[in-house]
Amino acid sequence: MTQDRLEERILHKISVVIEKDEQGYYAYCPGLEGCQTQGDTLEEVLDNAKEAIELYLETLSKDEIREFLSREILTTSLEVELRNALLKAELRQLSRDEEAHLEKEFEGYDRVYQHGF
Repeated sequence: MTQDRLEERILHKISVVIEKDEQGYYAYCPGLEGCQTQGDTLEEVLDNAKEAIELYLETLSKDEIREFLSREILTTSLEVELRNALLKAELRQLSRDEEAHLEKEFEGYDRVYQHGF
């Protein structure tokens, strides 16, 4: 390789999925199995993801890199109806709460019955 070729930057956009939870941010690259990272902030997780992907790619052969770059990953957001799911979750919770309440109530009857009162 010539010196010019070594210094040439070759950029490519790679899909990354980022999830946020109470512990911070988690990112992974769907096309690179096991390529994942985390961070406390969005900026940190993006920096970490870029570094993780670049390091991962350095372990691949030219053919593996070509194969990876030939894949296309599409992402989108879908709007879904939550009403039924939320209602069912609430009903399940009510059932558990009612079941726990009844168990407590019957616990008292069991003690009375066992002691012959």
